[in-house]
Amino acid sequence: MKLTIIGGGPGGYTAAFAAAKAGAEATLIERAHLGGTCLHTGCIPTKTLRSSADALDTVARLREFGIAGDCTATPDMSAIVARKRKVTATLQTGLEKTAAQLKVRVVRGDAEFVGAGLVRVASVDGFLEITGDRVILATGSSPLELPSLPVDHRLVQRRCAGAANRARTFGRCRRRGYRL
Repeated sequence: MKLTIIGGGPGGYTAAFAAAKAGAEATLIERAHLGGTCLHTGCIPTKTLRSSADALDTVARLREFGIAGDCTATPDMSAIVARKRKVTATLQTGLEKTAAQLKVRVVRGDAEFVGAGLVRVASVDGFLEITGDRVILATGSSPLELPSLPVDHRLVQRRCAGAANRARTFGRCRRRGYRL
């Protein structure tokens, strides 16, 4: 069986890896980088930044844990951001290695349906047509602006949840007196 998966986020790469393990010939089409929004701008970066904020918070509360003495900590934003980038790069490399080990064909570009089982990919190298028995759409989602709820960029934002979570996490640190 030849399976084409459009979208290289968690849904797409999981489907491609499972299909390859089951003996299918899997082709994974991704517009940008394996891992999708979750790995690159959403879940993973947010959790990485949050863990740095939590570590800073724990240091400020050491007495609650029965640890005495003076211990001051200040965030080094360049080191925090470097750690976040290292985590995402490590995970992306792991996905790419897994795809190679499982012989999942990864194609970079924008996909569109041409016909039953036929997908055309526009990449920097031109167009490529991929045929398969089945196609899985794992393209994620994007926000939809509702006419009755306009985006005012103050209370309602059109940015990914990851950006909002990062702002809340570091806002909490600022409120507690940490300089960022």
